[in-house]
Amino acid sequence: MESDLPITAFTRPTKKPSKITKIANANAVEDTISNMLPEPVITHILSFVPTKDAIRTSILSKKWERRWTSITKLSLHDYQLSFDFTIRLKRMQNFSTFVDRALLLNDSLAMDHVSLFLFTLYNWSLLDSWLSNIFKRRVKILQIHSFFQIPFSVLASHSLFNNFLLLEELELLTDSISFINVPMYDEELKLLRNSFNSVDVPAPSKYIVFRNLKILNLCGINFNTDSPKSWRNVHLEFPLLTKFEAKNCAWFVDTSLVMIYAPLLESISIEHSVGVPCKRDKSFICFPDSEDLKEFSFCGFDISQNIIIKSPCHASAKINLYESQHFVSYMSDFHAAALLGEFSHSKSIKFESSKVLDLKKMLPKKLCVFPMLTHLEVGFVSVDILLTLLQKAPVLETLVLKEICDFGEELLSSADVPKRLAFLHVVKFEQVIGEDLELSLAKYFLDNCKFLEKMCFSIASQVVDKDEVVEEIKEKLQSFYNFIPEYLLEFSYD
Repeated sequence: MESDLPITAFTRPTKKPSKITKIANANAVEDTISNMLPEPVITHILSFVPTKDAIRTSILSKKWERRWTSITKLSLHDYQLSFDFTIRLKRMQNFSTFVDRALLLNDSLAMDHVSLFLFTLYNWSLLDSWLSNIFKRRVKILQIHSFFQIPFSVLASHSLFNNFLLLEELELLTDSISFINVPMYDEELKLLRNSFNSVDVPAPSKYIVFRNLKILNLCGINFNTDSPKSWRNVHLEFPLLTKFEAKNCAWFVDTSLVMIYAPLLESISIEHSVGVPCKRDKSFICFPDSEDLKEFSFCGFDISQNIIIKSPCHASAKINLYESQHFVSYMSDFHAAALLGEFSHSKSIKFESSKVLDLKKMLPKKLCVFPMLTHLEVGFVSVDILLTLLQKAPVLETLVLKEICDFGEELLSSADVPKRLAFLHVVKFEQVIGEDLELSLAKYFLDNCKFLEKMCFSIASQVVDKDEVVEEIKEKLQSFYNFIPEYLLEFSYD
């Protein structure tokens, strides 16, 4: 008699795969990958995996034990922060072991990309060993970030400069000033000693070539030379450089002139938010052949080294000068006028200056004419500086104003109207809060700009009732004139 029980009642339950079975299956997959893909392809794929994960593949099988040691990208990132001292110490030990192993066992001398990000203070001798190991390799893209000072020893500095042949991108960012000493060679040292011993023999020039570097991004780096006497000039050659960024950096401050040869340079960004010791008014940094320059940006409370750009320079310029609460500013009207003067042939300039800077006395006399300037943005300057800039811009078409200060109506009424102001087409007011001084300026431009096409008001974000401010501006402007076309006024919100 056949049983009425379902057939599943006689089926044995499926067992969970044992650990040995899992390993066997993993090895089978590993063998499949190894058999299907050539070794260089596997190494290339591993290079795109985070370095920690790439190292973990060494437990898959004997074939995978040393595969990761041929990867050409190393990401050594210490992101794990903790306020607990015990936990932080343990993580530092783990990270140190990880970096030591990654650098010691990796046998690739030519690297595509190496990044070392440090958010904890490590022993200087340990850092020096890591940096020396990295700099000895032929790296194409190198990124080093640190919250603390980086100890560039003589050995590490020499290794960095001696292996610049393949480096295409260099990013050295530190929150504390770090010093790099440029290596001295026997012939250079001999020339320096001769000039040092004889008053009649001038100091020679120093030449450094970065043959393949395309992008340079530095923060908190000061370059020096170990020499008995300062170089007369330092020549830095970047045949392929297109982007130059430097924040809180100094370039051979004891040298009178630093020449940066970069014929393909398109962008320069310089920022100074901390004090940089140097021979003020005696140290110059010059870009003599950057004919393709498109953008220039300077932001800071001090110009530690005077900047010279190849003339005529047609690049758009953004210059923001302000006062620091922590450092003494040596900024003068001469520095401001000189920096603006480097862009006498620019079509677009954005100039902002802290109102505490005294630029009134000599800026009108020192400032050059801007015969090609069509777009001007001005912020945080006095009205006399604004009028001076307008006098120097004969073909200006668009004017953007932000928080013009220190003026009254008597200044506007007594000032000579710039001759070319009549041809101004667009005037924009930014961060408007509806004060009388903003309306006085608006009336001044409405009275004197005969071909004005548009006057724009961008209401500041901190204004609570923006619509009410807009209506007040419209009413007050209408009170000045019998008729203002609707198309002339435009309002927006930040």
